[in-house]
Amino acid sequence: MEQHNLYYCTTMEDKLGITWSEYKDWRKQLKYSKHHIKIFYMCHVPQISDDLHPTISKAKKGGKGTTGCEYIDVVAPITFAIYHDHELKKQAEQYFAARWPTLTEFAYWLMDVPKKNRHSNMIDLLS
Repeated sequence: MEQHNLYYCTTMEDKLGITWSEYKDWRKQLKYSKHHIKIFYMCHVPQISDDLHPTISKAKKGGKGTTGCEYIDVVAPITFAIYHDHELKKQAEQYFAARWPTLTEFAYWLMDVPKKNRHSNMIDLLS
């Protein structure tokens, strides 16, 4: 399968009616707190093993403040798309016994305290 830059991907807009700009505005609400340990804020992947995500000791400079992380804008856009897909959102709300009437409330839930022995609600949503 051919890979392409997510910034130029039209899937969200074509299939879900949302723009990359809307996603970027929403992404600004994703801020981790003390209850999240070892999660790289740029990609939202826990740094629990070098096999899953190498430890980021210092951000590399380049581009628009990127760090060289290969997972930037993979996890969060998928969760954003789940919220906008009626059936997937409904299944997730049922599974997690949650309701997300707004994107802001969804972002708060994603950043809320995860269940015991879990790293984040965002990663749990994708499990």
